[in-house]
Amino acid sequence: MIKFDHTAPFYDLLKSGATTYVGGTDETGEIVGGDVNRAMLLLTTHISMMRLLCKGIKPNRNYRLKDVKEFFGLKGSKERVLLGLRMLQEDISAQLENREPRF
Repeated sequence: MIKFDHTAPFYDLLKSGATTYVGGTDETGEIVGGDVNRAMLLLTTHISMMRLLCKGIKPNRNYRLKDVKEFFGLKGSKERVLLGLRMLQEDISAQLENREPRF
């Protein structure tokens, strides 16, 4: 059972509804993009970084598991933290889509 600390900074960011612009270009060279919830963007980024960390690859020299645990309010090993992040992502996505979470 993975427990989440709902007083973690991630939840404050999620509740604030802060957005950031994410854009790029399509195959014709036109600029496309839009606003994305900043908390979900950070969650997705940290999931990919934690996958690397679980394989023994440090994403960057300043990346620390302790910082991830504090920001998302998780405890445990790096594998448990990755599982917790995936569960959190699924739960938030399910709430946004008005469906039941898989976990």
